[in-house]
Amino acid sequence: MAERVYGMHHIGITVPDIDEGIAFFKAVFGAVEVFRTGAFDVSEEFMERRLGTPAHTRIRDLVFLRCGAGTNVELFEYSGEDKSARPRRNSEIGGTHLCFEVEDVFASVERL
Repeated sequence: MAERVYGMHHIGITVPDIDEGIAFFKAVFGAVEVFRTGAFDVSEEFMERRLGTPAHTRIRDLVFLRCGAGTNVELFEYSGEDKSARPRRNSEIGGTHLCFEVEDVFASVERL
């Protein structure tokens, strides 16, 4: 028997600069920082087998942000990757987008 799913807790996003990411989500969506971990001291095996990343990468920092009453956003900043790589388009495998429920979509678009 499968475990019961109660809902979605968070979505993780890797960003090139976590402080810029936090500032963006706070300014645009009124996000509140729930907790922040700092760097992880883990083995190469952990990075490769548990997270599916290249063994040489490391999590520089991660933060959970609460945006209203919906699903939380978790931002990651890694070291050891090319930060100049372009984001994936929505049509590509791994492409993503976020959607927020707002009171006035036209006012929100104007603000963005």
